[in-house]
Amino acid sequence: MSNLKPYNRLENPYNKLSFFKFLLLSTAMILFFPWSILFCLIFLGVEQTKLIFLALVEDLAKTILGALIALIVVIFIIIGSVKYFFIMWNQPEPEEPKKVNSHGYEIILRLNEINQSRKLIDISDYISSFDNNTQ
Repeated sequence: MSNLKPYNRLENPYNKLSFFKFLLLSTAMILFFPWSILFCLIFLGVEQTKLIFLALVEDLAKTILGALIALIVVIFIIIGSVKYFFIMWNQPEPEEPKKVNSHGYEIILRLNEINQSRKLIDISDYISSFDNNTQ
């Protein structure tokens, strides 16, 4: 037992396998679980079995971590969407825009002294006469 080396994940040959080779190895190890470990111990030895098992555990940890991160992202997206929906749902409807003169100048109401009626007056006439007087 003293001849076992400490584990170095960079030197593990099973971590360097291609995706499909490792998929085949991990599927066989999981499908035939108790017998696959026994088979590896008998035919490959303790050191190789330990490397295979640690590569499988590392792959499982990466898979669980990736699934957990994806689940958290999906939950945040759902929560954000629900919050946005309820915020938009609870906002009051916007008021109708006020009618604005399309010519860009203001029209004011002035009381006509003669017939006491309201008359629309264009103030641009007053502005132009004011400009002529100041020159």
